[in-house]
Amino acid sequence: MANIKISDLTSAASVADANQFEINEAGTSKKVTGSQIKAYVNASDGALAAKNTVATADIDDLAVTTAKLDADAVDGTKIADDAIDSDADIATGITVMTTLDCGEVDLTWDAGMYEKEPPGDFEGDTPGFWKRHKSLWVGYSPGDLIGNIFDLPPELGKLADVTLINALKSGGGKGIIGKAKNLLRSAVAALLNAGHPDVNYPLSEPEIISAVNAALVSLNEVTMGDLHKALDKFNNLGSDLK
Repeated sequence: MANIKISDLTSAASVADANQFEINEAGTSKKVTGSQIKAYVNASDGALAAKNTVATADIDDLAVTTAKLDADAVDGTKIADDAIDSDADIATGITVMTTLDCGEVDLTWDAGMYEKEPPGDFEGDTPGFWKRHKSLWVGYSPGDLIGNIFDLPPELGKLADVTLINALKSGGGKGIIGKAKNLLRSAVAALLNAGHPDVNYPLSEPEIISAVNAALVSLNEVTMGDLHKALDKFNNLGSDLK
């Protein structure tokens, strides 16, 4: 931005001039015209116009982005061009893991801005429900081990020998271990929901396991916390099971 000083504007505007502006500097004022200001700015800062002009390419990018958001906002469908489309699973809100080589930049990966609300006919019961109704478990047993279902990185290895029933009873805690316990509690309930033929859960068992594995291996508290919240939301939809 150019700094305009009265001393730089050599001529004052006359009363008859249109578009007059009053410039004040150290208690001194002078009326000048828009043309004088424009001439001064162009002479002292020729880059000003370029700085404040939106390039055609920028406008095109904006139009593409708007189209992408419109498509996602309507029904969650993906645009064919992966470089401008969301890579997040619309059910879980997270992407799959991707590995970059040293120095590699890949800007095609993004989570977008779309979160699809589950339809009203989806169902899901809480960890507490499944803890109290072990007779309703299908495909899993209370004594099954977490490590035999989910892939745990070495940093979370101590959780591998936790049974499913104890995972449902876990109170979580602080740090990576606490976040992982919270996630596993919701994940076990999610699996029991998805595995029961009379519960219309939003996610399948493979989808749950894949998402949980990706979150656990990330060792990222925010990632694990976000997936825990998403699964907890599904687990509180309720069902007709008694």
